[in-house]
Order: sequence, then C-alpha cells, then structure tokens
Amino acid sequence: MPKDKSFKRHNQNSASSNDGNSKDNSHTVRTLLTPNTSIGQHFLKNPAIVDSIVAKSYIQKSDIVLEVGPGTGNLTVRLLDQAKRVIAVEFDRRMVSKFIHTYANLKSRIIICSRSILLYSDS
Repeated sequence: MPKDKSFKRHNQNSASSNDGNSKDNSHTVRTLLTPNTSIGQHFLKNPAIVDSIVAKSYIQKSDIVLEVGPGTGNLTVRLLDQAKRVIAVEFDRRMVSKFIHTYANLKSRIIICSRSILLYSDS
C-alpha cells in the first residue's frame, strides 16, 4: 500500500504565489493524527490486522505483554482482551498524554512508560 503523503506537509503561507519555479518551503506540522515517520511511527488502523496480530500471538489470560509503540491504542485494547496486563512503551509524548487520557479506566491493567524501558521501575 503506498504511503499517503497528503498529511506530511502543510503550507503555512497560503498567500504565497506558486509560479512553478519556487521550492516548497512549507513546514512539517505534526498533529495527533500525523505519524512521525522519522522515528518509524505508523498507526495501525485496520481492525482485521489487529485481530490477526492478536490471534497469532497466542496470548493467555495470565500473560503480561510488552507493547512497543502503542500509539493510538488500537492494538493495546485488543491485547488486554487476552492478557492480564500490558506494559506499553511510547517514545512520542503527545501520544502518551492522549493514551493516558483515553484509557484512564484501564490504568490498573496498563503500564505506560514514556522513557527508556531500561530505566523503568514498578516501585
């Protein structure tokens, strides 16, 4: 599937003329819905793929799952249907705050780590 580049650039100066000879000097604008592909970020949106990942993971109710890059939480919620707990490591701070707000009711079963997992302590 080709990348959708329509969200990648947003021209801040809509009044500038485009004579065909000038370069695009637009700035990259990141919104919550814009993945930061420079750090390898992509959002998993297709529910069929989410279901396939969970089914092929053979997760049991007693398992604790480590998810790297939970993003919008689409996979995380499905993992919690199968697992005891999910430890989610997210590098992007804007996603961490959205994730915490959206899934506040599941905080007893989700641990979100917004720093290096090597520095994490459960105490």
